[in-house]
Amino acid sequence: MNRYLRYSLRGVFALAATAMMTAAAAAPGTFDPRETFAPLTLPDPVNAYRSADGSPGPGYWQNGVDYEIHATLDVGKRTLSADEIIRYTNNSPDVLPSLWLHLDQNIYRRDARAANSGGERPAGFTDGYILDSVDVNTEHGWRPARYVVSDTRMQLRLPEPLAANGGSLQVRIHYHYSLPGTFGGRTGWAETPAGDVYDVAQWFPRLAVFDDLHGWD
Repeated sequence: MNRYLRYSLRGVFALAATAMMTAAAAAPGTFDPRETFAPLTLPDPVNAYRSADGSPGPGYWQNGVDYEIHATLDVGKRTLSADEIIRYTNNSPDVLPSLWLHLDQNIYRRDARAANSGGERPAGFTDGYILDSVDVNTEHGWRPARYVVSDTRMQLRLPEPLAANGGSLQVRIHYHYSLPGTFGGRTGWAETPAGDVYDVAQWFPRLAVFDDLHGWD
């Protein structure tokens, strides 16, 4: 490359760089400091139940639940059966026409959503919870309860709505289920040289959370 052509290319590059700088200076600015440093928008507004940082407010409440469970593990049949009494107190300002419970063992049913949503089918199945009876204690004594089971959830339809601000009731559930084998993960049983080992978890119907953020969670 001769000296004249080399100097000519340098001049072209210099002119191009100058034009780009001039165009950038002339273009209107797109930086908006109000958008960049906008106030943090929290998902839930401040109310009587919760402060801006999420801590309890002056009207904060929690519903209460206590469990009394008498359970038997039959190692010969590898089943667990139990008599469970749930004492539930509605401290919320809402009247509750129904209660929701978690039935975790139903995840091992053949028709469970979890068994059909993953890429790999489970190695085994059970029948999940077998509900022998479900009763609610009313002013007339224990009465059979109406309920609907959907996958791992149960909606318990109360004979009378549960009063707000301290209303309470009792639910009694007789149930049993077969323990899954090693495919159960965090719950199940396995054979060892010293005998069978049982790892029992998520073994009783439990109340779902009802709060001021999501209602029934």
